[in-house]
Amino acid sequence: VDSATCANCAEKYSFAQLEDGFGRCRRCGGEVFDCTVIRRVSGADVARLCAAAFTCVDPSCISQSLLLPFVAGDGVDGVDLFYKMETILELRGLAGMEIIAFEKMSDSEKRSFIVSKKRAEIERCLPEDCAFCKRCDVIFKKYDNDWNQDGLCSKKCREMLSKTKT
Repeated sequence: VDSATCANCAEKYSFAQLEDGFGRCRRCGGEVFDCTVIRRVSGADVARLCAAAFTCVDPSCISQSLLLPFVAGDGVDGVDLFYKMETILELRGLAGMEIIAFEKMSDSEKRSFIVSKKRAEIERCLPEDCAFCKRCDVIFKKYDNDWNQDGLCSKKCREMLSKTKT
């Protein structure tokens, strides 16, 4: 969590400040926050890095090939060997204690949490005649038929769901 803003008075907090205040706004005592989550990922294309290192037969060339991508920084054959990505997500209406618990979750738990919150946000904005399919999670327009009444987008999803239950 990069920052949290009180939904009541718009006071901005870092995660450490929010944790120190036990998930409450120090100004107004509010417990609901909008927060910004920044997901950072970086790494290297190991296969290309190894390929670049061993393109040369001369042993003195191998050590130079290994260092070249690190020094040059522009990759091999126009393809970067290293990557760095940053994704910014806005989550609205979270309880302060929920944000504190989020920080202690594993990466897979964080992913599930974010997906569930984003889904709930989308569901709140869906028109009355639309829903999420219980099986495949696609948004569909509801009609007066058996599978739509069961919360499924199609006859096929209904068949697949009944197969998995048996």
